Amino acid sequence: DEWLSASPVMELRLSTKNKPITGQSSDIASVAASARCMKLICSASKSDSNMLSLRAYVSALLGLNALLVFSRRMERPLTIFDFKHAGGTLIDGFKIVLYGDDGRPLAVVEAKRTCVDVAKGRQQAKLYADLLEKKYHRRPVIFLTNGFETHITDNLYPERKCAAIYSKRDLEKLFNLQTMRTSLKNIMVNRNIAGRYYQEGAIKAACDAFARNRRKALLVMATGSGKTRTVIALCDVLLQHGWVKNILFLADRNSLVTQAKRSFVNLLPNLSVTNLCEEKDNYTAHCVFSTYQTMYNVIDSVQDEDGKLFTCGHFDLVICDEAHRSVYNKYRDIFNYFDAPLVGLTATPK
Repeated sequence: DEWLSASPVMELRLSTKNKPITGQSSDIASVAASARCMKLICSASKSDSNMLSLRAYVSALLGLNALLVFSRRMERPLTIFDFKHAGGTLIDGFKIVLYGDDGRPLAVVEAKRTCVDVAKGRQQAKLYADLLEKKYHRRPVIFLTNGFETHITDNLYPERKCAAIYSKRDLEKLFNLQTMRTSLKNIMVNRNIAGRYYQEGAIKAACDAFARNRRKALLVMATGSGKTRTVIALCDVLLQHGWVKNILFLADRNSLVTQAKRSFVNLLPNLSVTNLCEEKDNYTAHCVFSTYQTMYNVIDSVQDEDGKLFTCGHFDLVICDEAHRSVYNKYRDIFNYFDAPLVGLTATPK
């Protein structure tokens, strides 16, 4: 549904044998309506008519121009560049290449049947990504999925699980951040925000962890030692070095959310912020503050002209205030859904 709602009008570009087929989204609405679950793709019939419907559904699901290459075992992955039908039926699965507006590939999706381990498509996807990188001089993101489980390799971190395939704008944002990113080795902490020596040490330690491809950091600081100022200075460093664009700050009480937002506004006045607990129509700010319950309720409901807004790749950093509370276990799905580095704040880790 996420990909299906990405664009109200889309062009369908497919290849069946030697004849291309084009059509508008209205032509495939009935197909998409009858098969709204990604799992159905992997159990499709092998007949030509159902394969064509399958392709139409996948293209509608993705919501952007996509080339689908189906094959039993492609001896020459270069076929993906020749845009030719490779023949055969859906046995092992299929490959999808997601293209951006500039005509360059954003991602390769290796889809397997529901009964097949996603790891079996890892080497195939790597070969496709290698060939795409050689042709377009940019390595696409790799997704491995069987409908139940999805893995991502984004050229930054080792392969990991994610909740879903990224939306088009999330992929474009990812590549933009990769282009802008600079080293965190010799960072300069804004002493007007966090001027104490231990605050600076905590920020450098967190940046060092991120530079070593770690995706979680826990700041353990005593009450009154300036945890909020420390994390604000950390966000300032990550923003300046191009590591993050969208930030999510979560707390378990409205008072903590309001207090944190006020501190961010005072210390980072150029950063657009919003409090979802109070502002119900401002969802596009780069720094979003919310309680766990509020975010849990709006994840699926908030949309804009491009479709679902809070997709799994929307945020580049998630901050969890009072991380020691058991509320983390109650709303663990939020952290599993958003595929972003996590920073926890606590005074009592045990």
